[in-house]
Amino acid sequence: MPRRFEEVPTEPLFYMMMSVNGISKLEDFPALQRIGELLIIYWANPLDVPLRHEVLCQAFLHCKFILKRAKQREKLGTFLTSGRLEVVQALHDFLAPCAMGFEDDLAKEVTEQGREEDHGGHGIQWYKDKAARRAFKLSFRRGLAYRKKLSFGGRMVTLDKYDTDGCHDAIEKGMSLYVMDTTGKIYCHGKQDELALKHSSFLAGGATLAAGTMRVVDGVVTQVSGRSGHYRPTVQQMLNLLERLRAYQVDLTKTTVYREYYKDNKFIHLNPQHMEPCKATELLRLRHWPTGEEHDSMRVL
Repeated sequence: MPRRFEEVPTEPLFYMMMSVNGISKLEDFPALQRIGELLIIYWANPLDVPLRHEVLCQAFLHCKFILKRAKQREKLGTFLTSGRLEVVQALHDFLAPCAMGFEDDLAKEVTEQGREEDHGGHGIQWYKDKAARRAFKLSFRRGLAYRKKLSFGGRMVTLDKYDTDGCHDAIEKGMSLYVMDTTGKIYCHGKQDELALKHSSFLAGGATLAAGTMRVVDGVVTQVSGRSGHYRPTVQQMLNLLERLRAYQVDLTKTTVYREYYKDNKFIHLNPQHMEPCKATELLRLRHWPTGEEHDSMRVL
C-alpha cells in the first residue's frame, strides 16, 4: 500500500496502514493512539467545520511530535518501525497545508492589563533565553513529570520527579505556575523570593499556547487550571495543554481541570475556592467545557 493519503483517513484505515493489531497494543503508542482518537472525532462531526479543522491540526502536531522523537523511547513510549514512521510522515505531509499557521493562531499574547503591570512593576523576574529557563522546564518520562537539578554552572546534576509540595512551589491554591511555549515546552515554577514571579516571567513576555496553574504529586499531574491574569487563556489553550500532556504519555484519567468561576459565587466553597472542576478526559472528548454554556474563557465572571 502506498505511503500517502489523498483524503483524511478513518481510524480503522489509519491503523490498518500502521498494521496495528492485538499484538501491538495501542496503549504502547500514546501519541499514535491519540491520532486515531482525533480521527474518530473528525468523522463523527461532519457538519462542524471549525471543530474538524482544529482536531486535524492537533493530529498534525501529534505526527510532528512522533517524528521528532522517533528514537527517544522514554519520551515516545516505544520504538516505531520504519514502515510505521513512513505512514506517520505521510499523514503529517497530508495535514501540513491544513495546519499551516495553526500554532501561531493559537498563541496567546500577554493582555494589555498584564503588559501595563509588567512595565509598571518593580523587581519582576524575566527569563530571556533557553539557558535561563532550563531549571523550570518539565521533562516527561513514561507519563511522569521530572525537573532538572542544575549545578551553579548550569549543568544537570540529577533529573528528579517533580512534586509541587516537595519543591515548595504551591503558591496558587495549592498549585504552581506553568506556561507552555509555542513549541510545546512546559515550564513550571512557584518559588517567590525577592523578585516577583508572573506567568509572563517564564518567556520574558512572549506568547504561550497555554498558561495557568498545575499540581503535580510525585510526578503525576493531578490538577491543571487556566488561572492566569496575564494571558487569560481560553478553553482552546487548555486543550492545547491536554493534547501535549497526552503525547507525553500522561494518564489524564488522573487529572482534574479547573476554570475560575465567580458568577453567583457558585463555586466559592469548593477546594480550591471559586474553581469549577471537570475531568480532563471529558474536556478532550467534548472539545468544549462540559456545562455546554457558550463561554470559551477559563475565567467566568
